[in-house]
Order: sequence, then structure tokens, then C-alpha cells
Amino acid sequence: MSVSPASVAVSLGPDSVVVTLQGVTAPAEREYARDRDGKRLLERFYEEVFDASRPVFETAVADVLSRPVERSKLSVDAESGSAVIIVALGPAKSEAGEQVGQDSDTERRNEGCSRS
Repeated sequence: MSVSPASVAVSLGPDSVVVTLQGVTAPAEREYARDRDGKRLLERFYEEVFDASRPVFETAVADVLSRPVERSKLSVDAESGSAVIIVALGPAKSEAGEQVGQDSDTERRNEGCSRS
């Protein structure tokens, strides 16, 4: 059975992406998750499915953001039907292929802003 999330929210930070999904489990799964062992089994199932598709997911995120993905993690609450995906991003690369770190970004923003 396939379930489309009821809602998806994406928060983009300087070095991370957080995806919050609501309604990712089917009603029968939410009912099954009321049992502690059933909840644990369903959550492990969702995590293993995500782990199997992780390379494709991380490649897609890296392509869209033009940033490498260092790691990603899915956490599901099978009983509520909510899930969170956390993506840790690697350093951005300049067009010349050099890493662009926060230090160089900060230096550029502060150029010409010296105090007298």
C-alpha cells in the first residue's frame, strides 16, 4: 500500500535540511503501531526502506542544492504518522571547485565594513 504524505515542510539551514512529513503511515499501520512491538517493527521497516534508498535520495538532494550530502537520517513515529528527515550538508564548492566555508563568506560580508 502506498500513502502520500498529508503535508511536507522543508527547512533549509546553512548546513542542513530538515524535512517534516505528516500522514506518512496508513491508518492500519497507525492502529498496528499502538502495540509497542508493532510500533517498533514499523519504524524499523521505514528506516530500513529509507536506508536502502539513501544513495538515490542523497544524490538528488546534492544535485538540487549543489552541495554534497554528508549524511541523512529518517525518524518515523508510526503511531502519529509523522516523520522527519535530517540531511547534513557538506561544504559548498565555488565554481572553481574550491570549498567555500563560513570564514570566507563572513570575510566577504565584512569587507568594507571596518570600524574607525
